[in-house]
Amino acid sequence: MKKAAYQSSRVHWHMGQALLPEHFYAQEKSLREEVALLSRLSPVPSWGLGTLELDGFQLQKGILSVQEMSLVMPSGTIIDIPGNTAPATLNLNATGASVAPVYVHLESGYEVVALGAGDAGEEGIERIVQKIELSSNATSETAAQSFKLALFECGPDGVWSLRADYLPPLVCVGRSAPLFEEQRRRMRAIARALRQTLLDEVEQNHLAGDSQSAAKQALRGVFAFVELLDDIEQGIAPHPYGVFRALRALYADVCVFRGIDPAELGPRYKHEELAECLEVLLKELEEQAQIGRQSVPYVAFTQKEGMLECALGPEVKRARDVFLLIKKPQVSTRLDLGGVKLASPTRLHTTYERALKGIPFTRIDSPPFHHGFSSNVEFFAISPGQEWDYAIREGKVVLFDAPQLAGSRLYLYWRSE
Repeated sequence: MKKAAYQSSRVHWHMGQALLPEHFYAQEKSLREEVALLSRLSPVPSWGLGTLELDGFQLQKGILSVQEMSLVMPSGTIIDIPGNTAPATLNLNATGASVAPVYVHLESGYEVVALGAGDAGEEGIERIVQKIELSSNATSETAAQSFKLALFECGPDGVWSLRADYLPPLVCVGRSAPLFEEQRRRMRAIARALRQTLLDEVEQNHLAGDSQSAAKQALRGVFAFVELLDDIEQGIAPHPYGVFRALRALYADVCVFRGIDPAELGPRYKHEELAECLEVLLKELEEQAQIGRQSVPYVAFTQKEGMLECALGPEVKRARDVFLLIKKPQVSTRLDLGGVKLASPTRLHTTYERALKGIPFTRIDSPPFHHGFSSNVEFFAISPGQEWDYAIREGKVVLFDAPQLAGSRLYLYWRSE
Protein backbone atom coordinates (compact mmCIF):
# COMPACT_ATOMS: atom_id res chain seq x y z
CA MET A 1 0.00 0.00 0.00
CA LYS A 2 1.42 3.34 -1.10
CA LYS A 3 1.83 5.88 1.65
CA ALA A 4 0.00 9.22 1.49
CA ALA A 5 1.83 12.42 2.36
CA TYR A 6 1.24 13.75 5.88
CA GLN A 7 -1.21 10.94 6.68
CA SER A 8 0.29 10.35 10.13
CA SER A 9 1.12 14.01 10.83
CA ARG A 10 -0.46 15.58 13.90
CA VAL A 11 -2.66 18.68 13.71
CA HIS A 12 -0.87 21.91 14.51
CA TRP A 13 -2.70 23.55 17.41
CA HIS A 14 -2.11 27.22 18.27
CA MET A 15 -3.63 30.00 20.33
CA GLY A 16 -6.56 31.84 18.78
CA GLN A 17 -7.28 29.00 16.38
CA ALA A 18 -10.91 28.47 15.39
CA LEU A 19 -11.85 24.91 16.35
CA LEU A 20 -13.74 23.00 13.68
CA PRO A 21 -14.87 19.35 13.63
CA GLU A 22 -12.48 18.77 10.74
CA HIS A 23 -9.53 19.48 13.05
CA PHE A 24 -10.56 16.73 15.44
CA TYR A 25 -11.31 14.27 12.62
CA ALA A 26 -7.84 14.92 11.20
CA GLN A 27 -6.24 14.47 14.63
CA GLU A 28 -8.10 11.20 15.17
CA LYS A 29 -7.13 9.98 11.70
CA SER A 30 -3.44 10.73 12.29
CA LEU A 31 -3.49 8.86 15.61
CA ARG A 32 -5.19 5.87 13.98
CA GLU A 33 -2.64 5.86 11.17
CA GLU A 34 0.20 5.97 13.68
CA VAL A 35 -1.19 2.94 15.52
CA ALA A 36 -1.73 1.13 12.21
CA LEU A 37 1.85 1.89 11.18
CA LEU A 38 3.18 0.42 14.42
CA SER A 39 1.07 -2.66 13.77
CA ARG A 40 2.38 -3.07 10.22
CA LEU A 41 5.98 -2.74 11.43
CA SER A 42 5.52 -5.53 13.97
CA PRO A 43 7.80 -8.54 13.23
CA VAL A 44 4.78 -10.86 13.49
CA PRO A 45 1.19 -10.38 12.27
CA SER A 46 -0.55 -8.21 14.83
CA TRP A 47 -4.14 -8.69 13.76
CA GLY A 48 -6.65 -11.32 14.76
CA LEU A 49 -8.71 -12.35 17.75
CA GLY A 50 -7.46 -11.17 21.12
CA THR A 51 -10.10 -12.08 23.69
CA LEU A 52 -13.44 -13.85 23.48
CA GLU A 53 -16.03 -14.75 26.08
CA LEU A 54 -18.98 -16.93 25.11
CA ASP A 55 -22.02 -18.01 27.10
CA GLY A 56 -21.27 -21.74 27.28
CA PHE A 57 -24.74 -22.66 28.55
CA GLN A 58 -26.48 -20.81 25.72
CA LEU A 59 -24.02 -22.21 23.18
CA GLN A 60 -25.02 -25.80 23.98
CA LYS A 61 -28.57 -24.86 22.94
CA GLY A 62 -27.32 -23.28 19.72
CA ILE A 63 -27.44 -19.64 20.81
CA LEU A 64 -24.13 -17.91 20.17
CA SER A 65 -24.00 -14.81 22.34
CA VAL A 66 -20.84 -12.70 22.19
CA GLN A 67 -20.89 -10.35 25.17
CA GLU A 68 -17.16 -9.56 25.27
CA MET A 69 -14.65 -9.69 22.43
CA SER A 70 -11.51 -7.88 21.32
CA LEU A 71 -10.72 -8.31 17.65
CA VAL A 72 -8.20 -6.54 15.43
CA MET A 73 -9.23 -6.67 11.79
CA PRO A 74 -6.57 -7.00 9.05
CA SER A 75 -7.05 -3.30 8.29
CA GLY A 76 -6.19 -2.42 11.89
CA THR A 77 -9.78 -1.59 12.85
CA ILE A 78 -10.49 -2.67 16.41
CA ILE A 79 -13.75 -4.34 17.37
CA ASP A 80 -14.09 -4.12 21.14
CA ILE A 81 -17.30 -5.49 22.64
CA PRO A 82 -18.74 -3.70 24.59
CA GLY A 83 -16.13 -0.91 24.41
CA ASN A 84 -16.79 0.45 20.92
CA THR A 85 -19.11 -2.18 19.44
CA ALA A 86 -22.54 -3.44 20.43
CA PRO A 87 -22.92 -7.13 21.49
CA ALA A 88 -24.31 -9.59 18.94
CA THR A 89 -26.18 -12.90 18.94
CA LEU A 90 -26.68 -15.70 16.40
CA ASN A 91 -29.07 -18.66 16.51
CA LEU A 92 -27.02 -21.54 15.09
CA ASN A 93 -30.13 -23.72 14.81
CA ALA A 94 -31.52 -21.31 12.23
CA THR A 95 -28.67 -22.16 9.84
CA GLY A 96 -30.21 -25.58 9.23
CA ALA A 97 -26.78 -27.23 9.19
CA SER A 98 -25.00 -29.51 11.66
CA VAL A 99 -21.70 -27.70 11.07
CA ALA A 100 -21.82 -23.92 10.99
CA PRO A 101 -18.98 -21.48 10.39
CA VAL A 102 -19.47 -18.12 12.08
CA TYR A 103 -18.29 -14.86 10.56
CA VAL A 104 -18.07 -11.42 12.10
CA HIS A 105 -19.26 -8.75 9.66
CA LEU A 106 -18.38 -5.18 10.59
CA GLU A 107 -21.21 -3.05 9.27
CA SER A 108 -20.47 0.15 7.38
CA GLY A 109 -23.09 1.98 9.43
CA TYR A 110 -22.92 2.89 13.11
CA GLU A 111 -25.03 4.10 15.99
CA VAL A 112 -24.66 7.34 17.92
CA VAL A 113 -25.06 6.84 21.65
CA ALA A 114 -25.44 9.64 24.19
CA LEU A 115 -24.12 8.96 27.67
CA GLY A 116 -26.53 9.23 30.58
CA ALA A 117 -26.79 12.25 32.83
CA GLY A 118 -25.04 10.36 35.62
CA ASP A 119 -21.74 10.26 33.73
CA ALA A 120 -19.97 13.26 35.24
CA GLY A 121 -17.78 15.23 32.88
CA GLU A 122 -19.19 13.58 29.74
CA GLU A 123 -22.78 14.75 29.83
CA GLY A 124 -23.90 15.66 26.36
CA ILE A 125 -21.04 13.85 24.63
CA GLU A 126 -22.22 11.48 21.93
CA ARG A 127 -20.17 8.44 20.99
CA ILE A 128 -20.03 6.36 17.82
CA VAL A 129 -20.72 2.66 18.40
CA GLN A 130 -19.86 0.17 15.67
CA LYS A 131 -22.29 -2.54 14.67
CA ILE A 132 -21.44 -6.14 13.82
CA GLU A 133 -23.44 -9.03 12.46
CA LEU A 134 -22.77 -12.67 13.32
CA SER A 135 -23.58 -14.87 10.34
CA SER A 136 -22.89 -18.28 8.86
CA ASN A 137 -22.48 -16.62 5.46
CA ALA A 138 -18.97 -15.60 4.43
CA THR A 139 -20.12 -12.37 2.78
CA SER A 140 -22.51 -9.57 3.60
CA GLU A 141 -23.75 -6.79 1.32
CA THR A 142 -23.68 -4.25 4.13
CA ALA A 143 -20.34 -5.23 5.68
CA ALA A 144 -17.22 -3.13 5.28
CA GLN A 145 -14.96 -5.91 6.65
CA SER A 146 -15.41 -9.57 7.58
CA PHE A 147 -13.60 -12.09 9.79
CA LYS A 148 -14.09 -15.86 10.19
CA LEU A 149 -14.43 -16.34 13.94
CA ALA A 150 -15.03 -20.03 14.62
CA LEU A 151 -16.58 -23.31 13.53
CA PHE A 152 -19.40 -24.91 15.52
CA GLU A 153 -20.93 -28.39 15.33
CA CYS A 154 -24.21 -29.89 16.52
CA GLY A 155 -23.87 -33.41 17.92
CA PRO A 156 -26.40 -36.26 17.61
CA ASP A 157 -27.83 -35.21 20.97
CA GLY A 158 -28.58 -31.72 19.66
CA VAL A 159 -25.84 -30.09 21.74
CA TRP A 160 -23.70 -27.48 19.99
CA SER A 161 -19.98 -27.22 20.63
CA LEU A 162 -16.89 -25.53 19.28
CA ARG A 163 -14.84 -27.50 16.75
CA ALA A 164 -11.10 -27.59 17.38
CA ASP A 165 -10.01 -28.10 13.77
CA TYR A 166 -10.33 -24.40 12.99
CA LEU A 167 -8.53 -21.55 14.67
CA PRO A 168 -8.92 -17.94 13.58
CA PRO A 169 -5.89 -15.69 13.31
CA LEU A 170 -4.95 -14.82 16.90
CA VAL A 171 -3.22 -11.82 18.40
CA CYS A 172 -2.25 -13.89 21.43
CA VAL A 173 -2.77 -17.37 22.84
CA GLY A 174 -4.55 -18.04 26.10
CA ARG A 175 -7.11 -15.25 26.28
CA SER A 176 -9.45 -16.44 23.54
CA ALA A 177 -11.10 -19.21 25.57
CA PRO A 178 -12.39 -21.69 24.62
CA LEU A 179 -10.37 -21.43 21.41
CA PHE A 180 -6.97 -23.20 21.48
CA GLU A 181 -7.99 -25.33 24.49
CA GLU A 182 -7.93 -28.62 22.54
CA GLN A 183 -4.52 -27.83 21.03
CA ARG A 184 -3.15 -26.97 24.47
CA ARG A 185 -4.50 -30.23 25.92
CA ARG A 186 -2.77 -32.22 23.18
CA MET A 187 0.48 -30.32 23.75
CA ARG A 188 0.37 -31.25 27.44
CA ALA A 189 -0.17 -34.92 26.62
CA ILE A 190 2.71 -34.90 24.12
CA ALA A 191 5.05 -33.28 26.63
CA ARG A 192 4.17 -35.85 29.33
CA ALA A 193 4.73 -38.82 27.01
CA LEU A 194 7.99 -37.49 25.59
CA ARG A 195 9.29 -36.62 29.04
CA GLN A 196 8.82 -40.20 30.25
CA THR A 197 10.37 -41.70 27.11
CA LEU A 198 13.42 -39.45 27.32
CA LEU A 199 13.89 -39.97 31.06
CA ASP A 200 13.86 -43.73 30.48
CA GLU A 201 16.48 -43.32 27.78
CA VAL A 202 18.75 -41.21 30.00
CA GLU A 203 18.39 -43.53 32.99
CA GLN A 204 18.72 -46.88 31.19
CA ASN A 205 20.84 -46.42 28.07
CA HIS A 206 24.19 -45.84 29.79
CA LEU A 207 26.41 -47.02 26.96
CA ALA A 208 25.23 -45.02 23.96
CA GLY A 209 26.83 -41.63 24.48
CA ASP A 210 25.38 -40.04 21.34
CA SER A 211 21.91 -41.31 22.14
CA GLN A 212 22.12 -40.05 25.72
CA SER A 213 23.30 -36.65 24.53
CA ALA A 214 20.43 -36.39 22.04
CA ALA A 215 17.97 -37.55 24.71
CA LYS A 216 19.18 -34.92 27.16
CA GLN A 217 18.94 -32.21 24.51
CA ALA A 218 15.39 -33.28 23.65
CA LEU A 219 14.53 -33.48 27.35
CA ARG A 220 15.72 -29.92 27.80
CA GLY A 221 13.42 -28.93 24.93
CA VAL A 222 10.50 -30.70 26.61
CA PHE A 223 11.13 -28.85 29.88
CA ALA A 224 11.28 -25.50 28.05
CA PHE A 225 8.04 -26.30 26.22
CA VAL A 226 6.28 -27.25 29.47
CA GLU A 227 7.39 -23.93 30.96
CA LEU A 228 5.75 -22.15 28.02
CA LEU A 229 2.48 -24.00 28.63
CA ASP A 230 2.71 -23.18 32.34
CA ASP A 231 3.19 -19.50 31.51
CA ILE A 232 0.09 -19.53 29.32
CA GLU A 233 -1.97 -21.04 32.14
CA GLN A 234 -0.65 -18.33 34.48
CA GLY A 235 -1.96 -15.56 32.22
CA ILE A 236 1.03 -14.92 29.98
CA ALA A 237 -0.35 -14.69 26.44
CA PRO A 238 2.36 -15.21 23.78
CA HIS A 239 1.85 -14.61 20.08
CA PRO A 240 0.78 -17.82 18.29
CA TYR A 241 4.00 -17.71 16.27
CA GLY A 242 5.92 -18.08 19.55
CA VAL A 243 3.94 -21.22 20.38
CA PHE A 244 4.38 -22.57 16.83
CA ARG A 245 8.12 -21.89 16.95
CA ALA A 246 8.47 -23.67 20.32
CA LEU A 247 6.51 -26.65 18.99
CA ARG A 248 8.67 -26.80 15.87
CA ALA A 249 11.86 -26.64 17.97
CA LEU A 250 10.57 -29.52 20.11
CA TYR A 251 9.88 -31.52 16.96
CA ALA A 252 13.43 -30.87 15.73
CA ASP A 253 14.87 -32.13 19.04
CA VAL A 254 12.74 -35.28 18.85
CA CYS A 255 13.82 -35.86 15.24
CA VAL A 256 17.47 -35.71 16.27
CA PHE A 257 16.79 -38.09 19.16
CA ARG A 258 14.95 -40.57 16.92
CA GLY A 259 17.58 -40.35 14.19
CA ILE A 260 15.12 -38.82 11.72
CA ASP A 261 16.33 -36.24 9.22
CA PRO A 262 14.75 -32.99 10.44
CA ALA A 263 15.39 -31.21 7.13
CA GLU A 264 11.66 -31.04 6.48
CA LEU A 265 10.17 -29.58 9.62
CA GLY A 266 6.61 -29.42 8.40
CA PRO A 267 4.82 -26.26 7.30
CA ARG A 268 5.90 -22.71 7.81
CA TYR A 269 3.84 -20.47 10.04
CA LYS A 270 0.64 -19.27 8.38
CA HIS A 271 -1.31 -16.73 10.40
CA GLU A 272 -4.54 -17.38 8.52
CA GLU A 273 -4.16 -21.19 8.63
CA LEU A 274 -3.12 -21.52 12.25
CA ALA A 275 -4.91 -24.78 13.03
CA GLU A 276 -3.56 -26.48 9.90
CA CYS A 277 0.12 -25.66 10.46
CA LEU A 278 -0.12 -26.61 14.15
CA GLU A 279 -1.90 -29.86 13.29
CA VAL A 280 0.99 -31.11 11.14
CA LEU A 281 3.46 -30.73 14.02
CA LEU A 282 1.03 -32.07 16.62
CA LYS A 283 0.35 -35.24 14.61
CA GLU A 284 4.07 -35.85 14.04
CA LEU A 285 4.86 -35.36 17.73
CA GLU A 286 1.95 -37.53 18.85
CA GLU A 287 3.24 -40.31 16.60
CA GLN A 288 6.75 -39.99 18.01
CA ALA A 289 5.42 -39.86 21.58
CA GLN A 290 3.61 -43.18 21.06
CA ILE A 291 6.78 -44.93 19.90
CA GLY A 292 8.19 -46.66 22.94
CA ARG A 293 11.83 -46.76 23.81
CA GLN A 294 13.57 -49.39 21.73
CA SER A 295 14.94 -52.24 23.81
CA VAL A 296 18.73 -52.23 23.80
CA PRO A 297 20.50 -55.59 23.38
CA TYR A 298 22.59 -55.43 26.52
CA VAL A 299 22.21 -56.02 30.23
CA ALA A 300 24.27 -54.63 33.10
CA PHE A 301 26.25 -56.55 35.71
CA THR A 302 25.14 -55.94 39.27
CA GLN A 303 27.31 -56.00 42.37
CA LYS A 304 26.58 -58.54 45.09
CA GLU A 305 28.81 -59.66 47.96
CA GLY A 306 32.10 -58.80 46.30
CA MET A 307 31.07 -60.23 42.97
CA LEU A 308 29.60 -58.92 39.71
CA GLU A 309 26.84 -61.01 38.21
CA CYS A 310 24.67 -60.83 35.12
CA ALA A 311 21.55 -62.86 34.36
CA LEU A 312 21.40 -64.52 30.95
CA GLY A 313 17.95 -64.09 29.47
CA PRO A 314 16.49 -65.92 26.46
CA GLU A 315 17.85 -63.27 24.08
CA VAL A 316 21.42 -63.88 25.23
CA LYS A 317 21.04 -67.64 24.97
CA ARG A 318 19.77 -67.34 21.38
CA ALA A 319 22.32 -64.71 20.33
CA ARG A 320 24.81 -65.35 17.57
CA ASP A 321 27.56 -63.24 19.18
CA VAL A 322 27.98 -62.10 22.79
CA PHE A 323 30.39 -59.43 24.01
CA LEU A 324 31.60 -58.23 27.37
CA LEU A 325 31.47 -54.42 27.41
CA ILE A 326 33.37 -52.38 29.97
CA LYS A 327 32.57 -48.69 30.28
CA LYS A 328 35.67 -47.04 31.71
CA PRO A 329 35.45 -43.98 33.99
CA GLN A 330 37.60 -42.08 31.46
CA VAL A 331 38.62 -42.65 27.85
CA SER A 332 42.31 -42.57 28.81
CA THR A 333 41.94 -45.30 31.45
CA ARG A 334 43.92 -48.43 30.60
CA LEU A 335 42.31 -51.73 31.53
CA ASP A 336 44.50 -54.58 32.73
CA LEU A 337 42.27 -57.61 32.99
CA GLY A 338 45.00 -60.04 33.98
CA GLY A 339 43.57 -62.37 36.60
CA VAL A 340 39.96 -61.45 35.81
CA LYS A 341 37.91 -64.54 34.94
CA LEU A 342 34.32 -65.05 33.79
CA ALA A 343 32.41 -68.20 34.72
CA SER A 344 29.08 -69.60 35.81
CA PRO A 345 28.30 -69.26 39.56
CA THR A 346 29.20 -72.88 40.32
CA ARG A 347 32.39 -72.81 38.24
CA LEU A 348 33.99 -69.51 39.31
CA HIS A 349 35.91 -70.83 42.33
CA THR A 350 36.91 -73.96 40.38
CA THR A 351 38.50 -71.87 37.62
CA TYR A 352 40.78 -70.21 40.18
CA GLU A 353 41.51 -73.37 42.19
CA ARG A 354 42.46 -75.37 39.09
CA ALA A 355 43.99 -72.45 37.18
CA LEU A 356 41.40 -72.74 34.42
CA LYS A 357 40.80 -69.93 31.95
CA GLY A 358 37.06 -69.72 32.52
CA ILE A 359 34.86 -68.28 29.76
CA PRO A 360 37.31 -66.98 27.12
CA PHE A 361 37.00 -63.31 26.12
CA THR A 362 39.24 -61.34 23.74
CA ARG A 363 39.69 -57.60 23.40
CA ILE A 364 38.42 -56.13 20.08
CA ASP A 365 39.84 -52.72 19.22
CA SER A 366 37.58 -52.13 16.19
CA PRO A 367 34.27 -54.04 16.28
CA PRO A 368 33.25 -55.18 12.75
CA PHE A 369 29.81 -53.57 13.03
CA HIS A 370 28.30 -50.15 13.57
CA HIS A 371 27.38 -49.11 17.10
CA GLY A 372 26.52 -45.92 18.92
CA PHE A 373 28.40 -46.57 22.15
CA SER A 374 30.65 -44.03 23.83
CA SER A 375 34.38 -43.90 23.12
CA ASN A 376 35.13 -45.00 26.69
CA VAL A 377 33.48 -48.41 26.08
CA GLU A 378 35.80 -51.34 25.33
CA PHE A 379 34.65 -54.53 23.58
CA PHE A 380 35.62 -58.09 24.48
CA ALA A 381 34.31 -60.97 22.36
CA ILE A 382 33.11 -63.98 24.37
CA SER A 383 34.07 -67.31 22.82
CA PRO A 384 31.57 -70.16 23.07
CA GLY A 385 32.69 -73.41 24.65
CA GLN A 386 32.21 -75.66 27.64
CA GLU A 387 32.45 -72.91 30.25
CA TRP A 388 29.95 -70.74 28.36
CA ASP A 389 27.62 -73.73 28.15
CA TYR A 390 27.77 -74.02 31.96
CA ALA A 391 26.75 -70.37 32.25
CA ILE A 392 23.91 -70.84 29.75
CA ARG A 393 22.53 -73.77 31.74
CA GLU A 394 22.77 -71.89 35.04
CA GLY A 395 21.38 -68.68 33.47
CA LYS A 396 24.05 -66.43 34.95
CA VAL A 397 27.64 -65.33 34.47
CA VAL A 398 29.78 -63.96 37.33
CA LEU A 399 33.23 -62.59 38.12
CA PHE A 400 34.99 -61.19 41.15
CA ASP A 401 34.82 -57.40 41.60
CA ALA A 402 38.55 -56.91 41.03
CA PRO A 403 40.35 -53.65 41.98
CA GLN A 404 41.23 -52.91 38.34
CA LEU A 405 37.50 -52.67 37.60
CA ALA A 406 36.92 -49.89 40.14
CA GLY A 407 34.87 -47.08 38.62
CA SER A 408 33.95 -49.16 35.58
CA ARG A 409 30.56 -50.57 34.63
CA LEU A 410 30.21 -53.96 32.94
CA TYR A 411 27.58 -55.18 30.48
CA LEU A 412 26.80 -58.16 28.29
CA TYR A 413 25.96 -57.14 24.73
CA TRP A 414 24.60 -59.50 22.10
CA ARG A 415 23.92 -59.56 18.40
CA SER A 416 21.33 -61.81 16.81
CA GLU A 417 21.73 -61.00 13.09
